[in-house]
Order: sequence, then structure tokens, then C-alpha cells
Amino acid sequence: MTEEENEIYLEIVEELISRTNLNPEEDALLELLVKLIEDFEDKHYQINTSTP
Repeated sequence: MTEEENEIYLEIVEELISRTNLNPEEDALLELLVKLIEDFEDKHYQINTSTP
């Protein structure tokens, strides 16, 4: 997945979250996109852990 695709997926997720009463297909799409975004961000935006 590219940065551009990630941005598109984020926009779709925002749209779906703003709706009420998602149908089963929309709910499944939302779950899938959230998982893809999480995987992409875990891979590309690792947060460095700090030391005390």
C-alpha cells in the first residue's frame, strides 16, 4: 500500500464513521480499511520508545 492509498482509505474511514446504521457490507469495509491503515502505519510510522 502506498501513502496515497493510505490517505484515500483514511478519507473513506472518516466518511463511514460519520454515518449511522452501517449496513453489513459497509461495516466489513470499515473493519478492513482500519486494519489496512493500522498495518501500514505500524510499518511506516514507527514511534521510538523513550527511555526513563
